[in-house]
Amino acid sequence: MSIFKLIVHSLSIIAVFKYRVFFISLMFISLFQFLGTLINFNFLFFQIILILLNILVFTVSFRESETKLKNSDLNIKNAEEFTHEKVVK
Repeated sequence: MSIFKLIVHSLSIIAVFKYRVFFISLMFISLFQFLGTLINFNFLFFQIILILLNILVFTVSFRESETKLKNSDLNIKNAEEFTHEKVVK
């Protein structure tokens, strides 16, 4: 698996929790803004990284289709292929 596919796969796993990631990132951006004014340090780089992460997660989440998920069980030809038990007579 290439590194690009690995990153996309990781982002698609994170995309399951995209709204939680969004709200936690929003809290961190607010915290960075507050701490930046408090200690006179610029956290702009970290804020931009968080915004880019959110954009990537939401972009990857749009590639999933609910109709493909509902129709995925129609692609199974034989249910015995996916079971671990074999009936021995």
